[in-house]
Amino acid sequence: MTVPLDLRTQLEQVVLEGFTAVDHGRAVDSLSQLTADFVITSAGQRVGRPQYDHLMAARDQAGYTSRHVPANFRVAVHDQESFQVDFVIVSHRTEHATGAYSVTVADFCDTWV
Repeated sequence: MTVPLDLRTQLEQVVLEGFTAVDHGRAVDSLSQLTADFVITSAGQRVGRPQYDHLMAARDQAGYTSRHVPANFRVAVHDQESFQVDFVIVSHRTEHATGAYSVTVADFCDTWV
């Protein structure tokens, strides 16, 4: 089912605000978007809250600078109460101590309520 453009834009804005907070040393600010039963799977491991909250707090103290660039943002109605939100993040990272630069690509397949 088609999602109205204004709703799609609002959902995309939430994603952008979350990654902008992370990139500007305010990763804990992105946590307000998450529900208490939030779970993320990363590197094959499921991480829920409060573990994820601790990771974001540590991220604010990380010894690197990152910039997350979203692409291929797609939204579909999942059911009457939720949306399927899929997108790609290209993460650029520079280590403060060494200047080492890396790029990673991650696929996000989220269900939002």
